[in-house]
Amino acid sequence: MIQWSKISRKEKMGLVFAAIAVLAAFGDRLMVHPIGEKIDVLRNEVRTSELKLIMALRNLNEKDRVSNNFKNHKKFLRKAGSDEEETAQSLSAIESLARQNGLYVSDLRPQSSRKYSFYNEYKIDANMEGTPEALMQFLYHLNDAEDLIYAEKIHLTAKDKDSNIIKGSISLAKITVS
Repeated sequence: MIQWSKISRKEKMGLVFAAIAVLAAFGDRLMVHPIGEKIDVLRNEVRTSELKLIMALRNLNEKDRVSNNFKNHKKFLRKAGSDEEETAQSLSAIESLARQNGLYVSDLRPQSSRKYSFYNEYKIDANMEGTPEALMQFLYHLNDAEDLIYAEKIHLTAKDKDSNIIKGSISLAKITVS
C-alpha cells in the first residue's frame, strides 16, 4: 500500500483531483443522469399533452362549427312523407311561388324520384311563361325557399319575336333529408 506521508505534495493534489473526478463521475451516473432522463421523459409527456390539448381544442371548435351549421340547416330536417305526398307538396310550392312572381304555369309534370342513402330526390318538369324579371325573381325565391328545390336545367325561348314574354322549360329537383 502507498503511504500517504511519502507521496509528494504534487502527487497528493493529483490524487485528490482524481478522487474528486471519480466521485463526480459516480455522482453524475447515480444522481444527475437519472434526473436528466426523468426531465426528458416529462418534457416528452408535456409535448404529447400539449398536442392532445391542441387537437381537443380544434375538435371543440369544429364541434361548435358543426353545431352552428346544424342549427342553420335544422329547418330542412323533417319527417318525410310518402313519395306522393312529397311530390304533391313540391308541385303546390312551385306553382304558388310561380304565381307570386307573376309567371303563368302551363305545364307541371312530376318525374321520377330516387332514394339515396340519407336523402330522396324528386324531379319535376315545368313549363312557364312570363317576363324575364319575373322568371329571375322566381328562381331567386326558389333558391331562397325553405324547401330544398333547385333548378337543374333551364331552356328559355322568346314567345314572339317582338314580345317581352319568354317561355321557359325548367327541370327542377327537390331534396328531402331523411
